[in-house]
Amino acid sequence: MAVILRFVNDEGKEMERLLGLQHVESCTVVALKEAFVSMLNSHKLPICRLRGQCYDGASNMRDCLSHALQRKDQDIIEARHLIIDVKEQLQDMRDNGWDPLFKRAKEFCDKMIEAPDMEKKINARGTSAHRKQNVTNMHFYHVEVFLAAIDAILSEMNHRFGEVSSELLVCMACLNPRNSFSNFDVDKLVRLAQIY
Repeated sequence: MAVILRFVNDEGKEMERLLGLQHVESCTVVALKEAFVSMLNSHKLPICRLRGQCYDGASNMRDCLSHALQRKDQDIIEARHLIIDVKEQLQDMRDNGWDPLFKRAKEFCDKMIEAPDMEKKINARGTSAHRKQNVTNMHFYHVEVFLAAIDAILSEMNHRFGEVSSELLVCMACLNPRNSFSNFDVDKLVRLAQIY
């Protein structure tokens, strides 16, 4: 795992620095997170002060959302809007994010490592070696890695924050006692009863 930081120096110029390389035995999310946090701690960098960047330069979509959802006094309506925004950004990345990502990865590989031939035919994942169903490396990385990862994240977001769940949160927000029940809405209360 390689960690590269992008920061603004005292003169306001954007800088990039390799923070370090870490050997990771397992590529699970938990193992990668532990290695990442350990690397940050060794440089005395708190994770809460960082903003992530995707390979295409887009702001890390989950930083705002995760902080908003963790605030105890967070307005449920605002959190719902953030969830919808994240879903839209993920969908946009799915539709338009491959080319910028591939370009940046290729530029990085050209400088540091030998990149695979993207037109080379390989056996499709999930098929036996005897039933050769060939696809290109480009197809494998684009469809079976990039799109599959985004689809899995979108599926998880839709599972956790489906339309009914979101509507339920909005309806429950009308019972928030903050500001003397200023969000109270009879129609939302009726809709809450209908959902149940």
